[in-house]
Amino acid sequence: MKKKSIISAVIVIILIVSLIFNVYHVIIANNWFQNTTEETIAYTGSNESYGLASDKSASDAATESSDSEMLLINAYISLAIEDNETADSLIREYVKTNGGKIVNSNNYLTTDDYKVFTLEVKIPQTVYDAFMSYLKEQGKVENASETSYDVINQYNDNSLRLTMLQNKLDRLNALMEQAQNMSDLITIEDAVSQTIYEIELLNSSQNELEYDNEYASVNITINPVMKESVETSGFDDILINAFTASLNAFLTVIAWLIRMLFYILPYAVIGGLGYLGYRRLRKLK
Repeated sequence: MKKKSIISAVIVIILIVSLIFNVYHVIIANNWFQNTTEETIAYTGSNESYGLASDKSASDAATESSDSEMLLINAYISLAIEDNETADSLIREYVKTNGGKIVNSNNYLTTDDYKVFTLEVKIPQTVYDAFMSYLKEQGKVENASETSYDVINQYNDNSLRLTMLQNKLDRLNALMEQAQNMSDLITIEDAVSQTIYEIELLNSSQNELEYDNEYASVNITINPVMKESVETSGFDDILINAFTASLNAFLTVIAWLIRMLFYILPYAVIGGLGYLGYRRLRKLK
C-alpha cells in the first residue's frame, strides 16, 4: 500500500511539473496575449478608369496635335486575369492588328509557381484610348499610371537650329570654292564636316520625336488571379495548437526528468552500495 502511494505521488509530481512548464511555455514564451490575425491574400487593385491630366483624351490630343502641340504618351497598366496566357496572346494580336509594335516581351514564374507576362508595346496614338479600354475589359486593373508631355518647343527649336546649320553649310560650301590655299581649305572642310554631323544629330532627334508623337508607349503586366485564402474562425486551430503545445511540453518534462535521472543515477548507485556496505558491517559487529 505504501509503495502504491509513493508511485501515485511521483506521477502527481510529474504532472504538476509538466503543467507548470506548459503554462510557462504557452503564456510567457509564446506571448499568448499578443494580438495575431490571419491575413487574407487578395488583390487590392481597382478597376477605376484613368486618363490624361488634361481634359482631352489621349487619342483626341494626338488627332488634334498641330504646330502648337506635340504630345508624347507613356502608360503602365497591371492586370489580374484568370487565363493570363491566353490574354497575352490576344493583346499581342490586338496590337499587331491595329498597327502597333511589340517592343519587348517576357514571362517568368513567381515563388508560388504562377506565371506572369510582361509586354512593352508601341500603339498608334489615334487608337490609344480604345486600346486602354480594351485592356481594362480583359481583367481586373491592379495598378495604372499615365504621363504625357508636350515637346513642341523642343521640336521647333531643333527645326530652327537645322535651318541655321543648313545656311551655315551653304556658306561654308561657297567659301570652300573660293579658298586660295590648302590651309584655308582644310579649315573649311573641318567646319563642313562638323556642321554635317550636327545636322545629322538634329535630324535623328527630330525623327525620334515624330515617331514618339505618332506612337504611345504602353508597358503591360499580366498577372494570374490569385486564389483568396478562406478566413476561418480559428477555434479549431486554437484547440489543435493548444493540444500540440501541451503534448510537447509534457514530453519535454519527461525528457528533462529522464535526463536528471541519469545525472542522479551514479550518486544513487554509490549511495545505495555504501548503505548496503554499512548495514553489512553493522551485522558483522
